[in-house]
Amino acid sequence: MTHHRFLAVHTLKVKGLASAEDLAEATGVSDLAPVLDALVAEELVKLRTGRVGGYTLTRAGREAHLDLLATEVDDAERAAAEQAYAAFLPINARFKEVCTRWQTVTPRRSRVR
Repeated sequence: MTHHRFLAVHTLKVKGLASAEDLAEATGVSDLAPVLDALVAEELVKLRTGRVGGYTLTRAGREAHLDLLATEVDDAERAAAEQAYAAFLPINARFKEVCTRWQTVTPRRSRVR
């Protein structure tokens, strides 16, 4: 259950706002309801309703994320994540360059005949 708790909190940290269904899909945990209920009761997570609804972290939840991250992710996992991130950075920089060039291109005027 502790690992499911971490997965829910971490996913919300990354996504910002997510439905129970989206959280279940992202975490691979089919029944997160008890975990989400407990997180809401502890005021680490808030359920927003309305036009844009879903679960989101509270300030206390964002702080708890750091504690969970420290206890749930071991050194080998952390090193693998850092290595993957380092490999991602040059690709991301190139992608941003391409996007910027595409967004700043002056469109050609079409010639009307």
